[in-house]
Amino acid sequence: MIVEMHCHTSEYSSCSMVSAADMVKKAYLMGIQAIVLTDHHYQWGEDELEALRDKAGVPEIFKIFSGQEVTTTDYGDILVYGGKRSYEKKKYSLADIRNDNPDAAIIWAHPYRNKKVPAPGKLLNPLLDGVEIFNSNLTILEASHALKDWHHHKFTAIGGTDTHALSYTGSYPTIF
Repeated sequence: MIVEMHCHTSEYSSCSMVSAADMVKKAYLMGIQAIVLTDHHYQWGEDELEALRDKAGVPEIFKIFSGQEVTTTDYGDILVYGGKRSYEKKKYSLADIRNDNPDAAIIWAHPYRNKKVPAPGKLLNPLLDGVEIFNSNLTILEASHALKDWHHHKFTAIGGTDTHALSYTGSYPTIF
């Protein structure tokens, strides 16, 4: 299954310039099979997702999920899939989010952005389920460093477009 794991909508992320319906429709037309909306500090409800499916006009076979991007006090941005609720910015640590959501998948979002080089101990933190190593906001050098670390440390990795505009929707999906 090909999944867009990291995208922001104009409905709930002020930094985004694309509506959820337009993003979902484009992802579907590109051949992506599922999308996870990861707005900043907002988790879409099931009713909203069903209304979005209708508005976008995509069939049931195309899956639409909700996660969220949460800015933590210690890890910066993380992606929470299967969380219980929306979380406020910089009020919680990674451990707080994990303790509140023991069954959620938690991914460290774009830790290589802005020439950052995460320490191996942080990459391998057992509170994380994986690390986003490909992202539209990384330079080639940053993505190369992330790929080298993934090969060396063998952590679980995903790609996520971090979409904020229609033009690059679906550029970095993850294949499950």
